[in-house]
Amino acid sequence: MSNLGLMIYKYLFVVGLETV
Repeated sequence: MSNLGLMIYKYLFVVGLETV
């Protein structure tokens, strides 16, 4: 479950960088 959380967090982080 931890891996899934990290993947989602990393995905959101990348999306945030691209959005900005």
